[in-house]
Amino acid sequence: MPQAKNGGFWRVRYSILVILCAGWMCSFLDRMVMSIALPFIGSEFSLDATMQGAILSTFFAGYALFQIPGGLLADKYGPRKIMTTGITWWSAFTSLTGIVGSYPLMLVCRFVFGIGEGCFPGASFKAVATYFPAKQKATAMPA
Repeated sequence: MPQAKNGGFWRVRYSILVILCAGWMCSFLDRMVMSIALPFIGSEFSLDATMQGAILSTFFAGYALFQIPGGLLADKYGPRKIMTTGITWWSAFTSLTGIVGSYPLMLVCRFVFGIGEGCFPGASFKAVATYFPAKQKATAMPA
């Protein structure tokens, strides 16, 4: 095992924290990149500001609606399975967002994308609660 600076051993929980931080970074970038790309998408599909806002809103509706069920699923099946499923799910819908050819399909794709990404926060909090002692939980929260 690698040595830490203070002479102790690198613990599994720190590897988990690094993975969680990377997951949160990807999740954040996935959410924010659409705000940057949306003006270009809007001009290509001839979408007005209201339609573009609906695209952003449908993602956040799915994201918000699935956070509590995502946490419950993490309690039942474990955070590793739920985070793996969620990351795979949102990665697939990230790819599908690029090939969508119509406005209604974009709304559906973004909503389902939000569902996949919505399970990540609850599962990551469950992982921190599982792998970190009580006095380190607050400093280990990656969000």
